[in-house]
Amino acid sequence: MTKFRDFFAFGVCCLAALHAAADDRRASDTPFKIEDFAPKKGRYTLNTSIGYSVTDSKEVNVTVVGTPLHHGVLLLPNVTLNNRRKDTLQAGLGIRYAATGRLNLSLGAKADASRTLIRDNGGTRTEHASGLRSVSAGADYRITSPFQQPYVLAFGEIALVEKSDNKTFHGRSAVLGASGHWAFDPVIVSLTGTYGYLRKRDSGGKSYDPGDVFGLGLSAGLAVNPEISLRAGVTQSFRTADEINGVKGDWTSSTSLNLGYTHRLSPALVMNVSAQAGIAGNDTAQLLVGFTWRP
Repeated sequence: MTKFRDFFAFGVCCLAALHAAADDRRASDTPFKIEDFAPKKGRYTLNTSIGYSVTDSKEVNVTVVGTPLHHGVLLLPNVTLNNRRKDTLQAGLGIRYAATGRLNLSLGAKADASRTLIRDNGGTRTEHASGLRSVSAGADYRITSPFQQPYVLAFGEIALVEKSDNKTFHGRSAVLGASGHWAFDPVIVSLTGTYGYLRKRDSGGKSYDPGDVFGLGLSAGLAVNPEISLRAGVTQSFRTADEINGVKGDWTSSTSLNLGYTHRLSPALVMNVSAQAGIAGNDTAQLLVGFTWRP
């Protein structure tokens, strides 16, 4: 039976390493701010990102690509055939609005341009594609007090529009999750769990059900100084059996390593650099640079 491998990588990014005596009127004791956990009603943040990813796949490969969100990722399945290498340049734009002191609403869009080198019995050829990849909407809710440990957040996201293999889908991918954060000055430890729901679809001339994805991520961040922090983490994911043209596959798992660098450029602007690489069970690597502006 053909073996299918998936890629699922997500990091906990731009989260606060709060001090017990923190005051939200100050810039911040770390590159993070209390608004990540207890934003003032009516405040909003703007997020932009640009990234590069590379994937090598052989035979039929159902890939689950992670689109970074504020506290996790949105899972977007994609199908590739034959033996190919795909290089992708992606850009994202999003807004997050504090509806209350606990509830944030978000809207985001992602576009990409890719070059795919395909090697099969007919030789080698190159394909190019570009355009809108996804439009998503979501929410996150703070469950605990901003000064109560662990800081617990629940979040959800749904793909309003997503494109795969030149086809457009609506509402076929969603993610639910929760994250807990413990601060031990100057270190913050984060644990995140997610469930990704992926509906059946037709693409690449095949009818397939990507299966659902369960993910667990553990990371640790270190505040080097009031402007800079470093973080590292590991993500483990499990995908239920997929189904292609009525043929069921097997459960699969993958492990990825996540590294990050955060720099507060000003009281209102934060730069975040994230690198993700497969350790086992996937063959995708990604580098992402993002900026968060909180006016």
